[in-house]
Amino acid sequence: LADGAFVFAQAQYLRDQFKDLEYLFAPTGGLGYRIIDVPKATLAVDGGLGGVWEKRPLVDARLSGAATFGEKLIYRVTPTTSLTQAVSALLRTEDFGDALYTFNVALAASLTAHTQLK
Repeated sequence: LADGAFVFAQAQYLRDQFKDLEYLFAPTGGLGYRIIDVPKATLAVDGGLGGVWEKRPLVDARLSGAATFGEKLIYRVTPTTSLTQAVSALLRTEDFGDALYTFNVALAASLTAHTQLK
C-alpha cells in the first residue's frame, strides 16, 4: 500500500498438552504500518480481525471473533546478520480478558545467498 502501509493475512495454530488445549486455530487479516524503514532497522505495527476456534478435551469447540495486535523490530547488525524482536496479542472479541500473548527474539545469520540460520 502507500508509503509504509501493508495488508496481511495469517493463520495461527497452537496445541498445548500442558494447558489441556487440543487446538487453537485463528485465521485473521488486517493492516499494518512500518514506522521505521531504514537500511539498518525496521519497526512495524499491525492490527487485524478474524476468528478463533478453541478445542479442549470433552468440550465442544468454541468459536469467537478475534482481534490481533503486533509489533516487530528488525535490527540489521551486519549485512548478513539480523536481530529480531516481536510481540503479538490474540484477543477473543467476546472476552478481551481471554487472550494469547507471545514474545519472540531471534538472531539470524546468512549461510549462503539463499540460506539463513535463525
